Amino acid sequence: MFDRGFFKGQGLAGFCLEVRKGGVKGALDKLDQLNGFNFTGNFSFALAGHLLKGMKNANTKAATSKLLSTLISYSRESNHANLLGYLCALLPNISDDLAYLRQVIPSETEDRNLSIFHGQLIPDKYNGALFFAMFATILKNSDSEHEQIYIYRSFEEGIQFMPESFPVTYDVLIPKMEQILISSQNDTIITHVLSIMNSMSYYSLESGSVVNFLNKQVLQQLGFTGIADSDLFQSKNKTNSVQAVSSVLDSF
Repeated sequence: MFDRGFFKGQGLAGFCLEVRKGGVKGALDKLDQLNGFNFTGNFSFALAGHLLKGMKNANTKAATSKLLSTLISYSRESNHANLLGYLCALLPNISDDLAYLRQVIPSETEDRNLSIFHGQLIPDKYNGALFFAMFATILKNSDSEHEQIYIYRSFEEGIQFMPESFPVTYDVLIPKMEQILISSQNDTIITHVLSIMNSMSYYSLESGSVVNFLNKQVLQQLGFTGIADSDLFQSKNKTNSVQAVSSVLDSF
């Protein structure tokens, strides 16, 4: 389908969402609600959320990484922000592959700064909230120090770029930072954590005093409550999900 031009002009997301408008829409909407992902709200984050658990299993990690890279390369998206979900799931694991990153990350400056924190990729606070939430989910059960360093460094930069979206990380991040300050021996991570905490204070984002648009219900408002558990092979609504999948298949 990539090579036959199906996605040209409207991109992968536009093509799939157009197909979704048919008789299968009701069943797919129900499935989205059960799984906690909103494909019509943000296609790349919904699809990446379903794939993220594959990045946490050694037997599926390589194949999932390849699939995410393929989605980035062939989605034919004219709007770079439509790739953000795929990049978010992939970046912590490939952050040292500079040659590849220069190909897939757009830059607003001529010096090809590889920062992902600019308006082409994260155009608004809602994309920012989804980005921060997914990175927090990856961090939650990460056992890779390389991965952790990249995420904390990204949080250090990201809170400066879009502080109003950052509190969505708090349920995961604050306990993690407290534990690091108590027991970590990694000076790099400690430095990033202290910088994040300073920025939280500077922007008046201390836990319990956040008065911005963002609160604990933000992911529910966006239709993305599934992000918090998207790195695990589990389902809180297994029976209902099976019934919803059956409804989708019956719609064809």
